[in-house]
Amino acid sequence: MKSKLTAKIFYLLLAAAIFSTAAFAQRSELGGRWNLTELKSSGETININLTGRDGEKLGIDFREKKRFGLITPCNAAGGSFTADTGGNFKAGDMLSTKMFCGDERIKVEIAMTGAMQAATKYSIENGYLILRDETTANVLKFSRSGKATPSDAKEMTLYIAPKQVNCTTVAPMKCFRAKEKSNDEWRLFYDRIEGFDFQKGYYYILKVRRTKIENPPKATSSLRWELIEVMKRTKKFAKA
Repeated sequence: MKSKLTAKIFYLLLAAAIFSTAAFAQRSELGGRWNLTELKSSGETININLTGRDGEKLGIDFREKKRFGLITPCNAAGGSFTADTGGNFKAGDMLSTKMFCGDERIKVEIAMTGAMQAATKYSIENGYLILRDETTANVLKFSRSGKATPSDAKEMTLYIAPKQVNCTTVAPMKCFRAKEKSNDEWRLFYDRIEGFDFQKGYYYILKVRRTKIENPPKATSSLRWELIEVMKRTKKFAKA
């Protein structure tokens, strides 16, 4: 009986470790903004020499809580997704606005959303993210938004307070309160930390990589923050 219980606990722990690893890989590899560089729909290569309605580059933004937003030439679209370390990918049902923007733009939008729904695999090759179906009849290829300068990358420690607060950049949003040293004053932190799954009520000490971005897209940060390690997570911290 004891050996069966021990085995059961072992498999539960193993499953939890696999799930945690897969979720972390999903967030750290895919997280953030990507620009569309190539599009194929039902075997046809689509001309993507267009921009979004607000002049943005076409692309995709993988967000926290396993959700994504598509930047199409016309409507805003998005939904949930799942991905694992084996390269499997699946987009959930997508929601979008219903504006009409002309035949050329609608064609690209339909191709983007169709290829997204058809995608079953993802890979990152030479810095490009590729979403595709089994036959490669539907392909979305992306490059990272902005150009990173490796020499400007810096590893550092960030302290994150247990509650996000209201703040405003180009629009109202929620911001972290952060500091680099335990005895520093809290300050508003407007950026996103790729790979960081924040939960309200916990104080975090993070090891992060900060990279400067050359020529970032309009209305976006010039810094990319990536989670390396959650060094400590506590329910309550006296100085928070």
